[in-house]
Amino acid sequence: ALDNTYYEFTKDSVHFTDAGANLVKEKRGRWLISGDTLIIFEAHRIKANKFFISELNSEELRINLVFPDGYVSKSSWNFIRDK
Repeated sequence: ALDNTYYEFTKDSVHFTDAGANLVKEKRGRWLISGDTLIIFEAHRIKANKFFISELNSEELRINLVFPDGYVSKSSWNFIRDK
């Protein structure tokens, strides 16, 4: 999961776009929440992307990337519920 992407969460699935250097890839996967961590399993990949949930309410989700060594990124992504 990278910056410049669009995420659509539905039940236990996630659909997202990975945009970069003149290329947009449509991707999909599964997601789950374990404690204070959002985990996204990209389809056809073994590695999972982990995010620390710094804020979650009925209107907003704010997450920070968790690096493989456990370090939590200072920058965050903010998602607003589409009405």
